[in-house]
Amino acid sequence: MEEDRVLRCPCYTWEFDALTGDCLHTDRHRLIEHEARVEDGEIVVVL
Repeated sequence: MEEDRVLRCPCYTWEFDALTGDCLHTDRHRLIEHEARVEDGEIVVVL
């Protein structure tokens, strides 16, 4: 796993693979896919 693919939740410090959504700490959790885009250098996620 490449470090630049890891997303960390600031509340729980769980880490996720940004490409697969898999949680790196448990098989019980994954990220939900949402539309995202870059605007003016910032990542915007559509919920």
